[in-house]
Amino acid sequence: MLLALTAGYVTAFGLYRWRAHRAGPTLTVSDQHPIRELSRRVRIGTYNIAHGRGPHDDNHAGGDQAERDARLTDIAALLRDVDADIWVLNEVDFDSAWSYGIDQARVLADRAGYPYVATQTNLDVPGFVPTGPYRFGNAILSKVPLDDCAVIALPGLRGWETVVAGKKRGLVCRVGGHDGFDLYALHLSHRSERLRTDSMRFVLEHARGRGLEAVLAGDFNSAPSGVPGHDTDDKGRNAVDELVGSRGFVLSPHQGFETRAGLSFPSTAPDRAIDWVAAPKSWTRGPAQVVDSTLSDHRPVVAEWVRPAR
Repeated sequence: MLLALTAGYVTAFGLYRWRAHRAGPTLTVSDQHPIRELSRRVRIGTYNIAHGRGPHDDNHAGGDQAERDARLTDIAALLRDVDADIWVLNEVDFDSAWSYGIDQARVLADRAGYPYVATQTNLDVPGFVPTGPYRFGNAILSKVPLDDCAVIALPGLRGWETVVAGKKRGLVCRVGGHDGFDLYALHLSHRSERLRTDSMRFVLEHARGRGLEAVLAGDFNSAPSGVPGHDTDDKGRNAVDELVGSRGFVLSPHQGFETRAGLSFPSTAPDRAIDWVAAPKSWTRGPAQVVDSTLSDHRPVVAEWVRPAR
């Protein structure tokens, strides 16, 4: 009997993980919020919301359901007040035990007034696993139209981790139709600069294959040379240096690192810059801001760009 139960459990878990591995992106549109046309001037924000737990290190911290819900309301108010056209969000829970099964992407979009919501899962552990479920990843909230979304299978650190729980993946959506651009929502590994660099190279190759101008945004867990948080792998490589060295992209923010105004992590006493918006070199870089907030362990970054006339 025990052997049969174990075999059944392993089979169920294997089927679940197989489906999770093949899962594509989701894209929903709400008719409750106004849609903007994409203009030449576009404001893009990126924010690792840390599962709605606040500045704490432990995902199980952050208070009870009422406290977490109040924090989501405050995060939504921040998104609404900044009023970026598009937000890339990292560490967003879609159905996780520690955040009481709330779809945070949908809640934030509804409360902040964003009609388009695209999501993609990184970690996906089923509910029949003790203390589960845990399902979270990246999200794009947009006031301008999104379509043609796809999941990017980034390199993994260890094969068994990918099989058991999942790995970092990326999300790309076309913004503004055929005359628009591709937006990549990325959250690169915090454990290895080599893996971050390999992932960045993979994304750059993927973007070239899509054929549109591309914007990359998210928690890169990496800083370029000369910026607090810079690191290299055993070959002297760095993920953001690879991005800038491709000669196709410009970073924002690009100043304020000496006074901590350009630093994004940790939110309570930032000492490094790891959250970025990178746009094509043909775009004109406008004002950027790292918002002083401790609603997460990261501070949100918002960058303004002007696209060239067509």
